Amino acid sequence: MIERNAAITVRPMDTIGSQLSIRINHLHPPMDNPKVRQALLAVVSQPDYLNAISSDPRWVKPCPGYFGCGGTPYESMAGVDGHLKQADFEKAKRLLKEAGYKGERVVVLDPADVHYSHAPALVTAENLKKAGFNVDLQTMDFGTAIGKINSQAPLDQGGWSLFHSYATIIDVLTPAIATGLRAGGAKNAAYGWPTDPELETLRTQWLTLTDPAEQKAQADKVQARAFEVVPYIVTGTLVIPTAYRKSVEGIIPSGIPVFWNLTKK
Repeated sequence: MIERNAAITVRPMDTIGSQLSIRINHLHPPMDNPKVRQALLAVVSQPDYLNAISSDPRWVKPCPGYFGCGGTPYESMAGVDGHLKQADFEKAKRLLKEAGYKGERVVVLDPADVHYSHAPALVTAENLKKAGFNVDLQTMDFGTAIGKINSQAPLDQGGWSLFHSYATIIDVLTPAIATGLRAGGAKNAAYGWPTDPELETLRTQWLTLTDPAEQKAQADKVQARAFEVVPYIVTGTLVIPTAYRKSVEGIIPSGIPVFWNLTKK
């Protein structure tokens, strides 16, 4: 209805958008097992998540890469190999069997008051059940969920396995600033705390390069390794619409709110 109001402009402030993701807790079973994380990856279909959030293609877009899509400097298909297009439940079941999964609980945090986290959490819970996971979907408010994801406690002490998050693409543009790809473990990684020395080495090597072609090739290696060890999973791109009165001028398109340069007729 807001778009029918002649006094209102509705537009995306940032056409690159925000990266939607599943953050994974690597510290505790069963998600500490890479084959279990690969099984999770196998049941992630980006269309399922995007359709759950919005049916309007202006605001949700598929993007398999870790460094964004739509003209970002390190946009890549390295390691994608058909992932994220369609859920493969048989593959997931096979990987769970190879992992020796014995029905350990998977705690999915569900912040019901934030649509961009709540709707995807429901999709994840349903798809995990179809693959044979023992899912514990815990519904709560966003503030409580944020408190939980900063805890490294095991599941039987209030810990978590999966949490749906999002970050502006400008925060994941390179291996240097994409904190979700940091794999230094419990002391040197962002929440989820993945550990993978090879991924960390590839990221560190990227920092030493100055040639753009070499940097791009190295970023491809970082992404390819990420698809192998699954530090987290990208579920698509969200473009958040912004509405403002037509009497307001000087709006600066930006991935973060900018409140200067504004005038009112």
